[in-house]
Amino acid sequence: MWFSRFSKNFASVALFFFLSAGAVFAADDAPPLDRWVTRPESNFIAPSHRGTVNCIVYDGDGNIFTAGNDGFLVIWDRAAQAARERFQLSPYAIEKIALRPGNHEIAVYESNGAGFYRVSIWDYAGKTRRYSISITSPVLYCAYTARGTYLLLCFANGVLLVDSDTGKQRGNTLGEYPVTLAVSSRTERTLQVYSPSGTLSYWDLDKGALSQSFSVPANLRTPVVFGNYRFIAGQNDDGLFVLDAVSGKTLFQTEAARGSMLLCADDSGDSFFRLAFDSAESSGGNFKREDFTVEAGAVRRGEIEISLGSGGLISSAAPLDASHFLIGVDDGRLALVTNSYSGDGVDGGAAFFLFQNQKGIFDAACVNGVMAFIDEDGRGAFIPADFNELAERDSIDLFNTDSANRITADNKNAFLFWRYGADLNGDSFTGAAFPFVRRLIKESPPYAWEEYVIDNSDMRNPLRGAALSGDKVLFLDVLGEMKVFSIEERRRVFSYSSALSLDAVFVGGRNILIAYNADILSGAAPFLLVDDVSGETLPVSYPALMAFALYKSPLDNVYGAVLKNTGRRITTEIVRFNAAVPESSSSVFEYDGEDTNFPFIEYSLKNIEYLVSGAGGEGAYIIPIGALRGGGSRKLIGRSPAFPRKLLSQNNSFAALDGDDSIVWYDGASGRLLAMLRLYQNEWLLSTSSGKVKHGIFPPARQRVSHTLRARQRV
Repeated sequence: MWFSRFSKNFASVALFFFLSAGAVFAADDAPPLDRWVTRPESNFIAPSHRGTVNCIVYDGDGNIFTAGNDGFLVIWDRAAQAARERFQLSPYAIEKIALRPGNHEIAVYESNGAGFYRVSIWDYAGKTRRYSISITSPVLYCAYTARGTYLLLCFANGVLLVDSDTGKQRGNTLGEYPVTLAVSSRTERTLQVYSPSGTLSYWDLDKGALSQSFSVPANLRTPVVFGNYRFIAGQNDDGLFVLDAVSGKTLFQTEAARGSMLLCADDSGDSFFRLAFDSAESSGGNFKREDFTVEAGAVRRGEIEISLGSGGLISSAAPLDASHFLIGVDDGRLALVTNSYSGDGVDGGAAFFLFQNQKGIFDAACVNGVMAFIDEDGRGAFIPADFNELAERDSIDLFNTDSANRITADNKNAFLFWRYGADLNGDSFTGAAFPFVRRLIKESPPYAWEEYVIDNSDMRNPLRGAALSGDKVLFLDVLGEMKVFSIEERRRVFSYSSALSLDAVFVGGRNILIAYNADILSGAAPFLLVDDVSGETLPVSYPALMAFALYKSPLDNVYGAVLKNTGRRITTEIVRFNAAVPESSSSVFEYDGEDTNFPFIEYSLKNIEYLVSGAGGEGAYIIPIGALRGGGSRKLIGRSPAFPRKLLSQNNSFAALDGDDSIVWYDGASGRLLAMLRLYQNEWLLSTSSGKVKHGIFPPARQRVSHTLRARQRV
């Protein structure tokens, strides 16, 4: 195994279900969102979703709301047919949303797909979360009652009424069966409920009692109510059914359409329509709109051919009015479909809404006044870590990173560019695409560096982690194989293997600390110290199920993130590791719940050490630690339109790579937002809280040219 050292290069250059006490969390302590990053100028066009659009709702006043797998809410302007605002409500996928009538509130059902379920209520005008409800089973349907007094949450064992103002449960669940549709009367005295078990029931909301029920066709998908709650339509494998909601009688039945969905343009109207696709998949090409109208007890049917005129799969749809409906696509776009008549036939036309194509930043790292980042096209750059210095520049130079998507930095002005997981071809690093280290020898523009390319081609599996410390580079793959390389010796100097290894960092001159999955082996410790010279190992005990992440700060302190089980609850905890006396390592921050993806960093300000940590998708907190606590209590930082997904420590402040793939700077003392960097195709935009905006350009990316030394024999 060997290194090839490049010549010097010079360049300029993120239910069973019941609510219990404590399940509702208020966000009154959260500072208001910094408006300057989410209240753009009138002609601003926001980005769209990154990925599938799961749900669409229209408020009737020109505002269209969409949510998707990226955890963002996008507000679209119907008149301008463009995205107006985009901000993150959840670190997880948003599966359902509901607008509260007569109020600027939206209910959001979010899930990580692995047992975590939560409903959050947001004031979408003020960009603040009013409260959250932690739940223990999936939500099948959610909606507000007609006047917005209650939020209806439907589960596998009935309907739960939640007070919209307080978030408190009203009584017990109504029913003991799965519910996929619940609609209140306009007076909010009666609730109409459909269960896929084959039951249509009515409940008296004042008494919380069942009034009457009927047996109806079971397993109706995407049911809708129309005709002032007089009719219900739905479809199963036997066909499409129209039901008289008063008697439960079937008024009409026709063939089913695979991959179709039912929509209702107006609950008070006497019609609904079905989007029918050629196959079970919602193709983005041609499809049919079938209209069904109830007249004098009979059902009249019409059919319209519609062309979306674009690829992609239709992932969601919602009615707008009698002549228009909306379609969400799995690539994040939104389309307005209009019915237009020509001759004897009917043709439907579609127009996609406008959105800003912002470039994402995959990763960033910061050390000694220099920040490096990698964008979604695999281009890297060095910029000043101080945004005020960046504002004085007119351009940022880019370079090719050979498919790298991660950056790891150390305190010796060095940056390691590597790829987390498989490369673009689905393989690990093989062939010409190798990790490389750039060690800065000039720390201000125009930057200068020495570059070292690491030939780790005998690592056959995708990488999970990497660490950099002076002369040594460490890689950990997904199967627990760890290898350490020496830059100066240009060879591999140490190997270690354990399938339980989840992360690793250098500690001191010759020790490596490994985060361990202690839950797999009974009695195993969550940390392991390995001497990378002798190979000796020392388990480090700590009362935790597992350690899943490690962080070495610029202050040379080492932290670990662990999961603990107290017997009654799971908690996530940050532990400050004591290298001299490992058993005395102590907890500095914890919160309820399990989250193995949160960021944390450390910095120093006026001789006080601060830890900044994410907290289960709620944002991030500044936490004073060490001997001088300076007031002690944790402080929630301001937030950009997205939650921070990676934190970057500087000398006396911090920055973040947020979920919107922008870089955001913060004041180290108050946590207030100071500036934001966003990338576009050929330019970058730096906005500050004082209202200043700096536009800059990207010159053509430079190619990395090397002069390779003769290879040495592998060791």
